[in-house]
Amino acid sequence: DQDWKIFVNPREEKFAEVLEAVLEELSANQEAGIMFKTMPDPDATWRPGRKFGRASNTPKIVIYVNRETLPKILKGLDERLKGKLKDSGFGTEPGPSFSRKFGATDMVFYKMEYGEGEEERVAIAEEAGRVARTAGVTDETDIFRRKQEALRTAGYIGDNFYMKAGDDDPMVEKDDPGKKLLEKYGIQSFGDANFAFSKLHPVVLEWTLPMLKGNGVEVIAFGKDAWLNKASLTRIIPQLAATKPGRRLVVFRSGGGAAGASVHYLPDGVIVENTDGKLFIRDPRSVMKFQIPI
Repeated sequence: DQDWKIFVNPREEKFAEVLEAVLEELSANQEAGIMFKTMPDPDATWRPGRKFGRASNTPKIVIYVNRETLPKILKGLDERLKGKLKDSGFGTEPGPSFSRKFGATDMVFYKMEYGEGEEERVAIAEEAGRVARTAGVTDETDIFRRKQEALRTAGYIGDNFYMKAGDDDPMVEKDDPGKKLLEKYGIQSFGDANFAFSKLHPVVLEWTLPMLKGNGVEVIAFGKDAWLNKASLTRIIPQLAATKPGRRLVVFRSGGGAAGASVHYLPDGVIVENTDGKLFIRDPRSVMKFQIPI
């Protein structure tokens, strides 16, 4: 069964060049009988307001693989594209819906596919939005949060809800302590947050996370993916903090990369400080803080 989808999303002016590299990779693996499709026309409309060639989140090249061929094709595409074609995608803009970014480029994504016909995740999110608007909710941030909660309730997990709990992603290490902690405590994550948690001392986290959640503090994890840069972090975190009155947030985030070190002040929440490889958590109503070893 072809139960995984790989997306390669180049900009329109780079499409032909990237497609040629993709075809070379698929030709090198033709014994696997891999199917793929490309956008019909850059000017064709995928969904209202979104043309195939213009929007970052419309599918440009879609490859259908199974669990066994997913790692080989993803790694092969990354090798072929990460040279002169590395920045041929849409940079920090979002990729296809419900997909996880992979590799060194800005255009390769993948997700687990469930069933045929209409994408279940789309239907779940749209229904949650419809119910919210029927109830008189007009704030788009609140509606977005309700869509996320509906997807979590339906069992979807991971970056952008790219798979269901209990399923296995062969691209994620089995013994990754970051992934285990995220799943164990039901922590919402953005980007490759496994990396952020894997870098932190697991013993300290096993003590810290229950304490925070037991005191009504919500924990969110951010990875160091390039699209999670300082500008997007500055935009996303206040939105999260504002979606629930009195919401208290702790944000764990891996340092380095485009994001760099930072301090985030959250309304009625806590301060998370990641500076010079040292992560601190402290309550803004107190001068006390404690360090989490990295």
